[in-house]
Amino acid sequence: MAEVHRSGNDGAAVSNRVADTDRAENTTRGVDSTRSTVTNRDIADALRHVYQLMQLAGENRFRAIAFDRAAQAVEGLEQSAAELVESGELTSVKGIGKSIAEDVRQFVQEGGMRVAVELQERIPGGLMEWLNVSGLGPKGIVKIHQALGISEMSDLKEACRDGRVAGLPGMGVKSAEKILRSVEFLEKHGERCRLDEAVAVAEPMLAFLRKQSGVVRCEL
Repeated sequence: MAEVHRSGNDGAAVSNRVADTDRAENTTRGVDSTRSTVTNRDIADALRHVYQLMQLAGENRFRAIAFDRAAQAVEGLEQSAAELVESGELTSVKGIGKSIAEDVRQFVQEGGMRVAVELQERIPGGLMEWLNVSGLGPKGIVKIHQALGISEMSDLKEACRDGRVAGLPGMGVKSAEKILRSVEFLEKHGERCRLDEAVAVAEPMLAFLRKQSGVVRCEL
């Protein structure tokens, strides 16, 4: 949480100036602010999410892997994938064909991929939450779901406690304990957020706030 100490001025004015500054900069550059915020990391994460959904839905293995490879390709780009979408050049990137390029276009311009929505409709809602559990990937999720016939987080927690998860092939006591700790953490703190992602969001805000007149101290 950012801690800001101001002398005299209303802190709300800072938030207003941040928003006004961002809007002014985007207007000056002629940039659509909704699109300019879509980073290569955002696109790669969305592609990898589809990869996970395909594994959960039992889709063709090679089709699923294509999304993972496309995510790697986007992560390796030095230029903006969103700009390549706008210029129609995304298919020039090795590992991204016409079909996935269209999925990326939907994400950049419409805010989501239709393929992801279609897959989510086929997967029990509870299993989607399991993707947030540390130590439990798509393969493990499918294994537990099919073997134990459960799909809710509360059922997963109970199965870890009573030994059913530990008794599954390839799992074991340590894996079950790790999953249980992660489930309990999520119950207390909600969805996980990687530290580097949180810092990447917070640092530009801190830098701006520290430059404002009247700000005495601003730390994370």
